[in-house]
Amino acid sequence: MPQSLGSIRNSLLQINPCLEESAYGLGRSPWQTIKEVTLPLAKPGIINGAVLVLMATIKELPATMLLSPIGFDTLAIEIWQATENVDFAGAAAGSLAMLLVSIGLTLLILSQEKVENRI
Repeated sequence: MPQSLGSIRNSLLQINPCLEESAYGLGRSPWQTIKEVTLPLAKPGIINGAVLVLMATIKELPATMLLSPIGFDTLAIEIWQATENVDFAGAAAGSLAMLLVSIGLTLLILSQEKVENRI
């Protein structure tokens, strides 16, 4: 997730605040503004960030498989084995757990950046 932050942040910073203010002026709620203005403009950066994370994940799996001790499987290996055994529900559960941890850590990093920018 942190690898995608740079791409997403740059994409969001390029959006002119006047566009969002115009949406507010035209009666859009904050959620409607995000959905109809911000996300469509930031979509290329979000997709780029997702591709960066995907490539980093694919690149790290062979190293994890080679370097992990015998009998010790990481979550990434468990997900890979579940998809290999056509247990997509099991793979989805592991992937969701990994995603939630990544989102939590990303939010923690972003909150720390906001605190540092205030100082």
